[in-house]
Amino acid sequence: MSNDTIWLYNGIAYPPPLMGYGLMASQYMKEGRNAKGELIIDKINRRTEKLNNVAFPVTSYEKMLEFRRAVETMAVWITYWDLYLDRPNERKFYFGDFSLEPVAWEDVGASVLKPVRFKSMRCDVTDMGVADRIPG
Repeated sequence: MSNDTIWLYNGIAYPPPLMGYGLMASQYMKEGRNAKGELIIDKINRRTEKLNNVAFPVTSYEKMLEFRRAVETMAVWITYWDLYLDRPNERKFYFGDFSLEPVAWEDVGASVLKPVRFKSMRCDVTDMGVADRIPG
């Protein structure tokens, strides 16, 4: 594993994002009021995390296809440094919105040009709330 690896997708290293990412933590709650009208709140599960608008460099057309196909599978185990637990952690995430920025096309003899180079790939990645697996 190279020293610039910040995430593993299903155990496979992928280049770090171009520029950070937005980390958002959410807590699901069950709430209601007691007989005195006081608000009662109970945690339903652990906090879940969402990584917003993560932009990855595209190193090759093949790498773009690999990542695009991983996004289509929806769920992936991601190993990353957990800022709450202060250690590596592995959680099941799903991919949300995905976008590409093509910057070059090639004539491959088809009726339309094929995009062959991209500026970046962007996606949202959301924690599915499945129990952690401690990487080992």
